[in-house]
Amino acid sequence: MVSRLLRKVLPYLLLPFGLLFLVGGIDIALEDAPSEPKPYSITELLRTPADEMGRWVQANGGFLYWPAAIEVYTEGTGEEGADETQNVYVPLVDAQLAEALDNESVSDLSPRPIGILVDLDLETLQERFPEYLSDSEEVAMPVDPFEFSFTPRTSFLKLGITGEVLDQFKDIGFEEFVVAAPGSDPYTKKEGGLMALGGALLSVLSVLWIARRRSRR
Repeated sequence: MVSRLLRKVLPYLLLPFGLLFLVGGIDIALEDAPSEPKPYSITELLRTPADEMGRWVQANGGFLYWPAAIEVYTEGTGEEGADETQNVYVPLVDAQLAEALDNESVSDLSPRPIGILVDLDLETLQERFPEYLSDSEEVAMPVDPFEFSFTPRTSFLKLGITGEVLDQFKDIGFEEFVVAAPGSDPYTKKEGGLMALGGALLSVLSVLWIARRRSRR
């Protein structure tokens, strides 16, 4: 009984999903979607306004400045009711900015660098920076260049970043911020085209299925 009912309603359920993928894919394919990330050296990136960076950025040659990392955690969700790390925001810096942070003189730099806040979630920390989650205070954090692609984001409320976190970075001396989550890449034109093609096929198959059922009545 249930399987028979499911066969009846399934094509009607699949059709709107097919149309959604079709319209969304066409929109992505027709808009000015990048085919690859725009490369920046870290020095260029720190001095490029967020609205001029582009939709997809490749950051090269930067370093994570761990002393200024700000941790966001969820209270009581870890083992034995301990607080659990949710995200860590770490400034991406070049040598000049790192020195200024060491000397607490970021506000003296001209032009003032953009605060590139690298958003590292728990999964990324476990995979790439397990040292950060270590209980030992003697563990040294990696000092290798951290190169990655991302979509620049400035809507902090939508990202769930609290004013308290931003205020801490403002106290350091940053005025403008961009959040950079490694791997937060936008859809490309090719992916939009494939999405539209999949949506079209799903829509056509759903319509044929519906028409076939009606012809049997």
